[in-house]
Amino acid sequence: MKCPAPKKPETTSAGMAPNQSPLSAFPLPPSQTLAPATAPVINESLDAIITETLDWKITNWNASAAKLFGYSAEEVVGMPITLLVPSDRSDEAASIMDKICDGESVTDLDTVRLRKGGIPIHVSVSISPMFDSAGKVIGASEYVRDSVSQAESQVAAAIELVRSDSRSVRQKSEFVTAQSTKLLQESVQSLIDIYQEIKIWIDQNAKHAKANAARLELATQSLQASLAHRGLNKLALEAAQTQIESSRAINEANVNIIAQNNLSMSESSSALSRVTLAFETASTNALTDALTKLPNRRLFNDRLHQAILASARSKTYTAVVFIDLDDFKPINDQYGHAVGDLLLIEIADRIKKAVRDTDTVARFGGDEFVVVLRDLNADKKSAVAEVAAIGEKIGRSIAMPATVKNGEESGLVSPQCTASIGGALSLYSRGAPEIVFDSLLAVADAAMYQAKQAGGDRLCIDESLTGFTRGPWASRSSNGAGRKNR
Repeated sequence: MKCPAPKKPETTSAGMAPNQSPLSAFPLPPSQTLAPATAPVINESLDAIITETLDWKITNWNASAAKLFGYSAEEVVGMPITLLVPSDRSDEAASIMDKICDGESVTDLDTVRLRKGGIPIHVSVSISPMFDSAGKVIGASEYVRDSVSQAESQVAAAIELVRSDSRSVRQKSEFVTAQSTKLLQESVQSLIDIYQEIKIWIDQNAKHAKANAARLELATQSLQASLAHRGLNKLALEAAQTQIESSRAINEANVNIIAQNNLSMSESSSALSRVTLAFETASTNALTDALTKLPNRRLFNDRLHQAILASARSKTYTAVVFIDLDDFKPINDQYGHAVGDLLLIEIADRIKKAVRDTDTVARFGGDEFVVVLRDLNADKKSAVAEVAAIGEKIGRSIAMPATVKNGEESGLVSPQCTASIGGALSLYSRGAPEIVFDSLLAVADAAMYQAKQAGGDRLCIDESLTGFTRGPWASRSSNGAGRKNR
């Protein structure tokens, strides 16, 4: 079945045929109009919903359609639907209407339509026929979605799913780590307890052996005196002496055994000390960055969680500051990684000196650092000022040239780099701390990239909070990689 071709009516500057009101233009018969109960649902829908007659004229136009295409209902009701169709898509529109006239539907068609002003937009269109009570096709209803917005929603949903999985994995990982550490600590403590028990037993036996030796000596002297006093013969005296010597030998053997036990315990104590040291070293390595000795991501996560919970108790602000070095790669390329590593160590030390003792500075890897600022002011403006002051102090410190030893050449070099710094604040009062945790990191990361896009060497704090940046601070050389000292 072929539908009638569209006709473009004579229009006024308002987009309507002469002498027609926007809502009365091309009215439908009563059987084709929307039920009163249906209209609010259509108007509140997030999809653009459009209805049209078989001769292509628009009869209904909801708020989402107005938002998507830029036309108000007054401008388009009564106009041909081809107003929204690019000229190179006219055959597509005719084919769709032919299917509608045959009672068929078109679902999720990716195509192009025109916004007000002739601006093309990519959309997904689903069109279904509308029937009267007798089952006759009387028009069509279109559901139109912005493909870009739909894709962004899908990406956002996927990101949220990944974040959810990441939180779950992080929680399980932290649980396993905590349990493993607890078991190892309990094992070490058990060894220490056993060692202490054995040491007490040996010490007690050593005291008993010394006491026995003293008693034996006194008994020998007493026996000799008694035998001499009684005037017993020499044979009896020698027999007594033999028994005494035998007892003395047995006691000396006991003393030797105790001495050997003491030696074994000393060796066990040394081995236990080595185990304890290895455990402490392993625990430290698991929580710190090998190069800078700063807390790593795992320890940082724990510190941030603790800061958020402390914020809930004290009703004060917590902040996260992301730091990404701007000119680090040229330094690595020019001087090599050995100089780059020395510079990272120097910068880590500068950041630590720029913050307070209660703050945590961590290295996330590469040339990225992050700081937890806890126990800030309870007043938002004052807290923002604190973050700005600390962030600016960090930025100025990093921007100063550093003098480090060049491992490949004689002399020293003074590489110079700057940093893009982003900050975010939160006053946690209710809800899951994991949500505050993820939000702080995401906002601080976005603010850091905003500082990077603005040219780097500056601080940017979340625009929704303050809307300002600070910097730049450095006076850099033309190559951005510093200079050599001879």
